[in-house]
Amino acid sequence: MSWIASAVILLSIIMIGQKNKWGWIVANIGAILFIVIYLKTKIYGGIALDLVLLVMNTYNFIKWNKNDKQL
Repeated sequence: MSWIASAVILLSIIMIGQKNKWGWIVANIGAILFIVIYLKTKIYGGIALDLVLLVMNTYNFIKWNKNDKQL
């Protein structure tokens, strides 16, 4: 499952690099996958990190949507 989560994160980086706002949603999916992995393996520090990433990714998606509406 970690390979899938890593591939999803890599896809999100490529999407964001190509200025595709949906890359932030894909990044959130990857973060959720990693949270599941961390819960199963009891790596609680990883959970905290990915919770922060979820907030940051959501903020960036919302900000990107607002900028699109202003153009």
